[in-house]
Amino acid sequence: VSSLEAKGYAARHVPADVTSRGSLERAFAEVERCDVLVTSAGAMSQKPFGRITDEEFRRLVDTNLFGVLAACQLAASRMSRGGRIIN
Repeated sequence: VSSLEAKGYAARHVPADVTSRGSLERAFAEVERCDVLVTSAGAMSQKPFGRITDEEFRRLVDTNLFGVLAACQLAASRMSRGGRIIN
């Protein structure tokens, strides 16, 4: 954010829990217009496939899939033509 601001761009870092649509909605409520969204949250497991629990798998899906979907939907509704989403 600071490097973009140093170049004269308006930029914000708005933290949110990407596994919660409510948290994302509260974060995006602070943003009137969104030109670029960078989705950088990600989760992974070091366990062998057969040892991943249902709970761990839900966390992975909620972070890596749901979080991206929800953030992109909320950002797109605030983007003008020419907005960009970087995954």
